[in-house]
Amino acid sequence: MHTPTRDQRKQLDQARSAIAQGLQRPLPAAAADTRVAIVSPQPLAPSSMANGLPVPTEQKRQAQAEYVKLLQIYRAGTAEMNLPADDLGVALAVFVLGNYQVASGQQLDEAQIDAAMADLRRLAASLPQLAQLPLLARQELLEELAISGTLMRSISVQAAHGVDPVALERARPAAQRYLADVLGVPYSTLRFTIDGMRLGRTTAAV
Repeated sequence: MHTPTRDQRKQLDQARSAIAQGLQRPLPAAAADTRVAIVSPQPLAPSSMANGLPVPTEQKRQAQAEYVKLLQIYRAGTAEMNLPADDLGVALAVFVLGNYQVASGQQLDEAQIDAAMADLRRLAASLPQLAQLPLLARQELLEELAISGTLMRSISVQAAHGVDPVALERARPAAQRYLADVLGVPYSTLRFTIDGMRLGRTTAAV
């Protein structure tokens, strides 16, 4: 089971901090290429994420298998949208959009999603800290973002179709916490319009 070293975990924490800081600055006019070289043929994040769960070993194995499936779903979904799966900007956008819809209980429309996707890809491209991450750390960060975002998107879509709405309520605190951890702001400050994603004033939690 893959377990990041202390230095690798520190590098990932610094990358998340850079994302939060970048959100406070104007975005560049165009997105640069933030594709990640996949240097490990086996996914890294599923095992490290599962290993961090406070559950027995057998449940860790089950969680790891589910994370691998979510990563496969993410790659299939990006292919359908003609987006590069191995792009940190795309993974960041999937993370933010999926978690926001669970955190807020709101469904974003296609225009809002497309505009936010473009903004978040520009955000990732503007951060030299992401480009400077070692290759393994970049791959693991991409996979973590993709897995979390894909999981939350699945929960949100199912709830919107009346399938297991209780799961949405169970996942909401985690989604709110994930967004705050990575973006450095409460989810309720995020605003999504056809012009992109912006920060606004904090509103009461839904």
